[in-house]
Amino acid sequence: MQPLPPLVLDLKHHRNNDVICFYFPRNPEIFEVIRFEFGATWSQTMRCWYIPYSVEITGILLARLSSIADVEHSRILKKEKRNKPHFNDIVLPAHATTELDQFARWLHVQRYSGSTIQTYKNLAEFFLKYLCKRNFNAVSERTVAQFNYEFIVLPNKSISYQNQTINAIKQFLRFRKDDTVVHNIERPRTEKKLPVV
Repeated sequence: MQPLPPLVLDLKHHRNNDVICFYFPRNPEIFEVIRFEFGATWSQTMRCWYIPYSVEITGILLARLSSIADVEHSRILKKEKRNKPHFNDIVLPAHATTELDQFARWLHVQRYSGSTIQTYKNLAEFFLKYLCKRNFNAVSERTVAQFNYEFIVLPNKSISYQNQTINAIKQFLRFRKDDTVVHNIERPRTEKKLPVV
């Protein structure tokens, strides 16, 4: 089996916009995907193909390009970490704070322990602040996936923390009676390590 061609993704500033640049050896398959599926434009000054950057696009690119190229995206990860938004300055509206208190009471009725209730409430609050910062009006499976990518995968948090966060969001959505989204959210599989021989 032939090795996949290398493809380097980089995050740069071009014409007052953040863009994702593609660097790869001449390859018709990669070219067709980035040019016709993602609408990449050639830059003579940067000497590469590029597309406009958005937080969502990184995960979409990785999912699509990993089957046809050996994708190197560590440069994007470093720059995204540096530019990661902070939510300390966001004040939730009164109705959201009330909803969080009701959520904590609901968890208590469901017989969760005090520490779990506090953890789930804090994670739900963080998720609500994320929704406010991103101006999302409704929660979808994609919203949760994007939150997961930005705040768990990018910072390289543990799988147990990821499971806890997803459980907290699922319980919060159950409390809201938003079951359509809950059923589609999957927790990550436990990491399996090869035995040391």
